[in-house]
Amino acid sequence: MTVVILLTKVVNMLFALTNADVKIIRTGSKGVSMFNRKSKGFFFKEKKTQRGFTLIELLVVISIIGILAALALVSYSGAQKQARDTERRSDLGQYRNGMEEYAATNNGVYPEYSSPTAVTTVCTDALTAFISDCTVDDPLGGTNHYSYQSDGTNTGYILYADIETSGWWFVCSSGKVGTNTQLETPEIGDCTGSTGVGPT
Repeated sequence: MTVVILLTKVVNMLFALTNADVKIIRTGSKGVSMFNRKSKGFFFKEKKTQRGFTLIELLVVISIIGILAALALVSYSGAQKQARDTERRSDLGQYRNGMEEYAATNNGVYPEYSSPTAVTTVCTDALTAFISDCTVDDPLGGTNHYSYQSDGTNTGYILYADIETSGWWFVCSSGKVGTNTQLETPEIGDCTGSTGVGPT
């Protein structure tokens, strides 16, 4: 004991000279003991027993991950729909340009299709000189198609597509564009009604 006391005093003197707050660690049967200059003595730091996650904790974490994954999927799906709708609007704009070029060389008359017809069919029949690719159609494919219909005098038309975010998008020969949120497909009358916006 005398030797330990002497050693302790020597250490305290050294620490006082260097003014350092240094801890000496010593292992023992009770755990880890540490000597601190300021407290001038040993104290024991008990070893902590590590434990794993409980079943409830794991279930909570898994549930949170599942909810976050579902939210991310919904957000991603919505972004895809908006991207396809943007593509549809752009495609119809290109077809409108082709229709206008056709009319410019045909005394203001557009292709005659009095009933709704797939735009790809109209393009193949009448617009190959004005549009380089007549295969451009709805991004979803299947039964979804861009449609075209001329009026009774073939001096006007409507182009439309089924958009995923809100009803139908239509483009008129008058320059009017807009969204028809009704369940029915757009008609040539939508180009003269209050639906949509003015020429662009």
